[in-house]
Amino acid sequence: MARVRCLMMQRDEPLLLEAWFRHHGYLFGFENLTVFDNGSIDPAIPDILDTYERAGATIHRGHDRPDDFIGRAQHFENVIRHWDAEGDYDFALMLNCDDFLATFTDEGLSCARTVVDKAFDAFLGEKRTLVMLASLMNVPERPGCFMLEDRRRNFIAAGALGHIDQGLAGTMSGKSEEWCDTPFTCLHMSNRPIEARAEQARQRLEVAEKAPADSRRTLAQLDPYARENRHLTMTAARQLAAFSKGVFIQFPAFVAQLRALGIATPFLVGDAALPTESTFGLWQVAPRRKDRFTPFDGNIYTEHNPDVAAVGTPPLRHYLSHGHAEGRRIRTAEDEETFTPLVSAELQPSNRPKPARKLRNTLKVRAKN
Repeated sequence: MARVRCLMMQRDEPLLLEAWFRHHGYLFGFENLTVFDNGSIDPAIPDILDTYERAGATIHRGHDRPDDFIGRAQHFENVIRHWDAEGDYDFALMLNCDDFLATFTDEGLSCARTVVDKAFDAFLGEKRTLVMLASLMNVPERPGCFMLEDRRRNFIAAGALGHIDQGLAGTMSGKSEEWCDTPFTCLHMSNRPIEARAEQARQRLEVAEKAPADSRRTLAQLDPYARENRHLTMTAARQLAAFSKGVFIQFPAFVAQLRALGIATPFLVGDAALPTESTFGLWQVAPRRKDRFTPFDGNIYTEHNPDVAAVGTPPLRHYLSHGHAEGRRIRTAEDEETFTPLVSAELQPSNRPKPARKLRNTLKVRAKN
């Protein structure tokens, strides 16, 4: 079974940090998580870092300067070289705190540990640059719903370190100039609640303002600092307007898994007192039209579209990136005749639950080998 080690740098992510630890600790084991803290001032962060350090994660403190964020690629490279000297791992995965790993499957999408393990095992021995061609951005006020996003992530196998770029999308293998498509994706939880996101933007802009001139100019060109002025003026109405049409994935297994891991943050899992949606599928949303939900099964999709199966593209990723625009069928004729479009009452604005009180439960994770 492949051993995957994760690297991440964060600053003041109280809504996401614990969920990130628990999700990836469940997938890979806490001992395989390495986190750099970039000078957090939120009072909740030290306790979270201490908790997961005791659980086995490696925490690097003292990297408080803006230049540490600008140079995070170098910090990551140093860690990976240390791992390579030690051996005993198979893949190095560089993520942000709002990235939650999942994988496309023949049926659709999964974040189950056994499925993720099997997907990584398929790339053991691969020395090319490993690529996630797309991410899935969370849809605001619809916990468990995501939209395809043109945002790639690269990662590498053990011993293949070439170059890591600051944005993590241009990471390259030093063993091959070629790249290899993988089924993995990141659930990109970038659409946080408006008030929390604005406060985070204010904090980051203050940090940038105090930085030396050269660092300040560099930060202004890098995510997330380059977008912070926009977040200061963002309203809930404007945020929702960006998602007024499109195809959204309903991924209830992710919400159920986070709840099982003890996460109750409302924007991630909704109201923990309410049951999750049970059906994986797609919402088709358009202005002035009733939202239409259709269950999705990748096996049915490839049966109708054998060219997709022939090229090996994950069915759901193909449908989201090409198939929907091409009008491809995703259900059998019999299903189309009997299927009744529905709208989830839980997801309608007037019926959305009030935020639940945050809970902290004990998490059982993979034991150290």
